[in-house]
Amino acid sequence: MKLELVALKWAVTEKFQTYLLGSKFEVFTDNNPLKYLQTTAMLGALEQRWAAQLALFDFTINYRSGRSNGKADALSRQPHGPVPDETEDSKGNDLLHIGHNVNSCTTRSESRNCNDTYSDRSEMNGSTQTRP
Repeated sequence: MKLELVALKWAVTEKFQTYLLGSKFEVFTDNNPLKYLQTTAMLGALEQRWAAQLALFDFTINYRSGRSNGKADALSRQPHGPVPDETEDSKGNDLLHIGHNVNSCTTRSESRNCNDTYSDRSEMNGSTQTRP
C-alpha cells in the first residue's frame, strides 16, 4: 500500500493540486487496501502524515480490479522515454514570479520615449503644434 499511497499523495498534493483543490473528485485504484485509507486507524507515522495532507482534498477512493481497469494498466505499462527532470519542468514557472516595479517616475520617463501613446507630447498638453 505504501507505493500506491505515495503515488496518490504526490499526484494530488503536488502535481495536480491547483486543479483538484476545492473540487470533488474520485480516485480509482486496483489496490484494495488503499480504499480504506480515509477510514482506518492502522496507519504508520509516515502514512498518517500523508493522509493528513490528503485530508485537505474532497475525494473518494474507489476500488476497481486490475482486470476491469485494463486501460489504466495499459497506460502505466506503456514504454516511454526518460522522465524529465523536475528542475527542467519548473524553469517555466520562474517566469510567473518575475516582477517589474513600475512607479510614476518610470511611467513618465517611458511615456516620453514611447511613440505609440501620443504622436507628440504637445498633444497631451493641448497644443496644436507638432514636431516635424
